[in-house]
Amino acid sequence: MQDAFNLGWKLALAAAGQAAPGLLDSYHDERHPVAARVIEASTRVTDAGTVHNELARRLRNHAIHLATALEPIRMRLADGTEEIDVAYRDSPIVARHGHRHHSHGLHPGESAPDVPGVQPALHTVLAAGTGHTALYVAGADGPSQRLSLDDDVRHVLVGDEVAGAAQSQPGAYDAVLADPARAVAERYGLGGHGGLVLVRPDGYIGLHARFGDDDSVAAYLACIRASR
Repeated sequence: MQDAFNLGWKLALAAAGQAAPGLLDSYHDERHPVAARVIEASTRVTDAGTVHNELARRLRNHAIHLATALEPIRMRLADGTEEIDVAYRDSPIVARHGHRHHSHGLHPGESAPDVPGVQPALHTVLAAGTGHTALYVAGADGPSQRLSLDDDVRHVLVGDEVAGAAQSQPGAYDAVLADPARAVAERYGLGGHGGLVLVRPDGYIGLHARFGDDDSVAAYLACIRASR
């Protein structure tokens, strides 16, 4: 499914004649290493599951029983199965030096996580469209003006006091998310200044940028869309 998510939006742009050169090639760059890891892991599992020695089988079963009783391991296995832990940090179509205030924040090329406590739910909003989503995570001074981007980009305002900003720019945002605890800014590593996060159609972060850093936004979109 992740292969389909990764390739689908790129094929859609290519079919419409809107894909930048190299966009389709990025499918191989991003997903081939994942496939190689899956084959390697499957081989190890098969080898472990087909041992013939009785003592080895008992030790294997006991080790699996002990490991899967631990919640962190169960969560790691679930993340691996869903490929939530897969990242494309070295992809040619993500901004490799994205802006972040906190070292523990997310990097471009990583999956955009949901954040508890935000209403409506962030993942619900991200899944509402088929194109990119621009998250304007407001800082202490509020968000910047909405950018003029392609028509299929959805604009979502996130912050602790977003009602006033949304009212001052009526119709500017496709969705407004109340985040009184500033959980999104913390989780995404944007700090008190906030910033812009562009989320790809497959749910991966393409870019972190400061408000007003139009050059970084333009450079990222040039990797995605053909010039007009």
